[in-house]
Amino acid sequence: MNDAIHIEDVTYTIRKGFWLKKSKLLQKVTLNIKPQEAVAVVGPNGAGKTTLFKIAAGLIRPDSGKALLSGSQASCPSAKEELAFLTENQYIYPHLSIAEWLNVMGRCLGLPKKMRQKRVYALMEEYALLPHAKKPLKELSKGLRQRTMLAQLFLNQPRTLILDEPMSGLDHLWREKLREHLNRFRAQGGTLLFSTHILPDVEALCDRVVYLDGGRIKWDGPIDHVLNQGRQMHVVLKKGKIPPATPFENTLWERSGQQACLLSPEAMEKLQQELASGSDWRILRAAPHIPSLEAMFHHA
Repeated sequence: MNDAIHIEDVTYTIRKGFWLKKSKLLQKVTLNIKPQEAVAVVGPNGAGKTTLFKIAAGLIRPDSGKALLSGSQASCPSAKEELAFLTENQYIYPHLSIAEWLNVMGRCLGLPKKMRQKRVYALMEEYALLPHAKKPLKELSKGLRQRTMLAQLFLNQPRTLILDEPMSGLDHLWREKLREHLNRFRAQGGTLLFSTHILPDVEALCDRVVYLDGGRIKWDGPIDHVLNQGRQMHVVLKKGKIPPATPFENTLWERSGQQACLLSPEAMEKLQQELASGSDWRILRAAPHIPSLEAMFHHA
C-alpha cells in the first residue's frame, strides 16, 4: 500500500532581499505518513512547516526531491481529489456569507447541486454555523471564521487532511469539539497531518510527532517517548537545617526559607522517601510541569 503522504529528500529555496540572496526553507526533508496515521509537525516560527505542508498538498513544487499523495505526484489534480488542506491564513471573499462561501467551494469541487446543498447544511449544523449562515465573512469573529474554514474541509469527504494550525482562533469548547471531529475522521480511515504549538492537541490527536527546525527534521518518533522525556514535577520546598541528599536538578528560585525546583519522576520519588525518613525539609506543593512543545522536543 502506498503512503498517504510521501516526501523524499525535498529541498525548497527562495530568493529574498535587495540582492535576491538564496535562502533554503527546506533542506533534504523526508517524511512518510501511512494511511490512517496522524502526525503532528512542531517547531519554532520560521522552521518551514507551512512550506512543507504546501509542498505536501501540491501547491508548490520543490527544487529537488519528490512529493507524492497516495503514490501520485502531489501536483497532479487527480491526486488531490481525496485531499483537504487548511492554511493558517486562508484567503476569503469577504462579502460572501458563510452559506454562499461553502456553496461556492462545493461548486469548485464539482459537487452536484442537491448533494452540495445537503452537505453544506449538514456541515453548518455540525459546526454551529446555521444561526450565522447569512453573515458576511468579513463580519465574523476569528473563531467563527475558523469554524467556517474547518467545515469547508469536509465538503469533498476527504481521506487525507493537511491542517496548518487548525486550532487557531478557537475557544476551549471548540478545541475539544474539533479534536472529537478529527478523531472520528481518523476512526473512519482518515489520515491527518497537522501543525500546532499546543501540547494537549498533540497528545489527543497524534501517533507520531516530527520536530522541524531550520528547514530540517531534527526528530521524528512516537509522542510517548517525547512526553516521557519531558515530564517533570514543579516542587516548592520549605527548607530545613540539613538539605536532602537528593540532588535538585533545576533550581528555579530560593527566597524566604523556600526553594523551588524541577525534578524528574525518579528524583521526586527519592526525595519523598528521604523526607519521610526524618529530614526536616517539607514539600509545600508539587504539580506537573508542562514545558513548551519546542522545549520538549529540543531535549528529546
